[in-house]
Amino acid sequence: MIAESLIAVALFVGTAVGVWQKVRARRASLTAVRADWGRVRSIERLDDHTADEAWLALDGAGVRDALDERTWADLDLDRVLASIDHTRTG
Repeated sequence: MIAESLIAVALFVGTAVGVWQKVRARRASLTAVRADWGRVRSIERLDDHTADEAWLALDGAGVRDALDERTWADLDLDRVLASIDHTRTG
């Protein structure tokens, strides 16, 4: 009887700790998003390799021809992409 009660308490405490850690992680992430909200990220933070892969993936979809490199540069779309990219992983 005592062993069963101890197991139940241990499971409850383990579950409570796990939930608390998730809540803390979510709050930290939300705080970081709120701190960055409305700020323009620097162009240096743009991951060129990932952007290139995404661009090359569009080749088969017939989309790549819709926008040439000169137009991309004229519109300064690297800066536009960097300013709207607030992707967070973790």
